Amino acid sequence: DAKLMMGVGAWLGLAHGAAALMGVCLSGIVLALIYARMKNNLPMAMANVRFAARGFLNPLFGTASFKDLADHMPDATTGQKMPYGVAIFTGVTLTAGVVLACSL
Repeated sequence: DAKLMMGVGAWLGLAHGAAALMGVCLSGIVLALIYARMKNNLPMAMANVRFAARGFLNPLFGTASFKDLADHMPDATTGQKMPYGVAIFTGVTLTAGVVLACSL
């Protein structure tokens, strides 16, 4: 799926590829939260999101370095698995619709 995103980004160009990447990220977040809710795993998923966000924001505020980022990431072995191909498809499709609507 990473190769698919690389191909889509190359085909769309820099500006629209960046928009598609943002659309995929946002749809991935929404679908992950929906999926976690369906699996009765939402509290743990939200705790992992807070933990990861804190890890990403600490270097920006000078309270840690980017080398310490791995220490602030949730353990990948305990997380809920989800089909991320759906997020890629949804994000690219919604972004394509928005780009097409804005160009008319």
